[in-house]
Amino acid sequence: MRSAFQSYRSTAGWFFRDAILRHWTYAVLVVTTGLASTASKVGAVTVIVYFATHASQNEPIRVMGRELDPRDSMTPLVLASVVSASLYLLSAAFQYIERRGTYASWGAHAEVCAKRALLALDDPRVTLSGYRHSSDPGSFQRLVNGHANTTGRVLSIALGTFAPMLTLLGALAVMMFISPTITLVLLATMLILIPVHVFIYVRAAKASEQSTLLAPPHAQAFRDLAAPVFAQEQSDSVKEEVESLFESGPVRAYRDAYIKRFRCFAESELLIGITAALAILVLVIGLGWWSLEHEQGWGTLLTYLVTLQFAFGSIGTLIKRMASINRFYPEVSAYHEFDLARRGLQVAVNNSSPIQSITCDDDLDEID
Repeated sequence: MRSAFQSYRSTAGWFFRDAILRHWTYAVLVVTTGLASTASKVGAVTVIVYFATHASQNEPIRVMGRELDPRDSMTPLVLASVVSASLYLLSAAFQYIERRGTYASWGAHAEVCAKRALLALDDPRVTLSGYRHSSDPGSFQRLVNGHANTTGRVLSIALGTFAPMLTLLGALAVMMFISPTITLVLLATMLILIPVHVFIYVRAAKASEQSTLLAPPHAQAFRDLAAPVFAQEQSDSVKEEVESLFESGPVRAYRDAYIKRFRCFAESELLIGITAALAILVLVIGLGWWSLEHEQGWGTLLTYLVTLQFAFGSIGTLIKRMASINRFYPEVSAYHEFDLARRGLQVAVNNSSPIQSITCDDDLDEID
């Protein structure tokens, strides 16, 4: 368990330095437009809540120093609708730019990783017995076409986590301003659950690694079963072989590991759902009781609920992106091991890596 966590942390640190800091301009673009998209949505919701609150209480709406009665004229309704729709359109435009930036970062870093592997292959100072030998040409193709492209893809996913993370922090700040006591209770609950989430993510990464390790024998088992059929050889025990194939062995182990990875994410979402239910319970009892006692404050309760929705929405987005990153962790880890060996660092290659033997006689700095 500890070794798996250390490996995960080492790969994450390398990825941050090698990918995110390298493409910091894309990171700034994605974070800025992501925050602008979220702010526009918040503004649109605020306009609607502001209009609905004043209309329900028959209070005048102040617009540029003027007071408008929402019940005597359609002007406030039309104005609120136009402003809200414009903010939603602006949010969609910012989101489009954000997605374009993430996809551009994907292609840029995949190109860097592919060039790095090709230059290492051509340099006589590097020995890559798992890639260079013709006995296994597919290993090098996986490095250039598969692992390099996946590492770029994970960069695009990782860049998309910053805006939801900052949105979550902003929502927590607003919630602390409205009700510090209730917010601290919610934060304490979430902090207690953080080790559980970390445990779940490590389990998911390990399951993904196991499924990658079992993929070749899983495919070979199917080929071995089908080989007599293609060779036109008769077999009286095909049914028994099929049943035993899925009961034990590499096929069963591969499917169990593959399903376990997604089951871990479902467990994480369940924890978030439980936390949300507890949050709403504490919120409604706390602020609702205060509002009943003082016959006011229902607008504050509504604002807190909306903010809480943005907070849990950000948490849900972060969980989905973490799930995607965990899905591709084995390939990124394999490329990380290749890069360590390329730089002349000693690395213990585990059994799940496609790299069988890597030595590096000198450091290479063509692609850094």
